[in-house]
Amino acid sequence: PACVGDIVWDRNAEPYKVISLEWFSKKVTQLHCISPVTNTRHTFSVGKRSLGKTVFLTKESALQALKERKEDVGK
Repeated sequence: PACVGDIVWDRNAEPYKVISLEWFSKKVTQLHCISPVTNTRHTFSVGKRSLGKTVFLTKESALQALKERKEDVGK
């Protein structure tokens, strides 16, 4: 889903730079990332179900999901 050097976004629309990839299984890839903002590391396990839910390939999709979650909480 991503390559080394790409930027991905988490559920809070925070950016992370992919520093390495690991194929955990045929269905799951682990993205080892570092935040350029806080300099913290994070590993995202990305499968078909998590892509677009916990990790996003575009900032716009992360912001949209964050907006939808906030609207759901307000109901």
